[in-house]
Amino acid sequence: MRVQAYVAPALLLPVLYLVGCGSGSPPGQTTDPTQSPYTFSGEWGAQLAPTISPASASIEAFLGTLSASNGIVIGSLIALPNSAVIGVACTTPSATPIAVTGTVDSSGNLTITLPVAGGTATLTAALSTNPETEATGSYKIVGGTCAMPPTAMQIAQYAPLNCTYTGTFNEYNSSGQPVAGTVSAITAILAQSITPNSNDQYPVTGMVTVTGACTATFTLSNSIVWGGVLEASDPSFSYTFGGASDPTATTLQSFFISENSSASCPFTYNQVFIGVLARQ
Repeated sequence: MRVQAYVAPALLLPVLYLVGCGSGSPPGQTTDPTQSPYTFSGEWGAQLAPTISPASASIEAFLGTLSASNGIVIGSLIALPNSAVIGVACTTPSATPIAVTGTVDSSGNLTITLPVAGGTATLTAALSTNPETEATGSYKIVGGTCAMPPTAMQIAQYAPLNCTYTGTFNEYNSSGQPVAGTVSAITAILAQSITPNSNDQYPVTGMVTVTGACTATFTLSNSIVWGGVLEASDPSFSYTFGGASDPTATTLQSFFISENSSASCPFTYNQVFIGVLARQ
């Protein structure tokens, strides 16, 4: 999953014991062959396909919670406006989650509808038997101030970020090359709730340790995950930590920013360390 434009700096690790370090449960199977065998429940995200220009869509992502049983899909999603389209006022990132209605048939064909800014959004995709696999599809919005034609998307269920993640980060210059002398190791111990908050975002607690060219240790507070996107900070907002996971939560394409003058961080360009964390 690519890191979308909606990734932004987020708004005490009480327990170090993490339940499970793998992906979520596989889809269940029903015994009635006339019913859909696709059963799932959890965090979902749909975003523009990598081949789509962000400027061509008024909505860049649908994030929230979906559940399916016996072919019926229920849940709620938030429609995120495309930050690349200036002047679009059809909805806002803080909008209330919208209830969805939908179906998934015995072949995995998913159809979801929900009202968006006076129109109706329809999402369609062909799901894998494992919902934690990115499926291709499209979404469109008919009517209202966010109307858009069918546009290619990717959709998947996202496993919780419930484990220890480690990796090596660098600061990068304006040419996209790592800056010499900035290599730093990051260890993030994350514990994601399996229950979303009122905005369909999943709370996360944890601890992050940075060593090497940059040195810092901080806990996460007021941090959330939605649609595989982590937005986190420490209680004083001196550090920002975030990124995007793959659906199985095996890797986390991440970034780290320090605004703490006491931290040893040799920022010279964008003041952002970037790297990939792997689940341990």
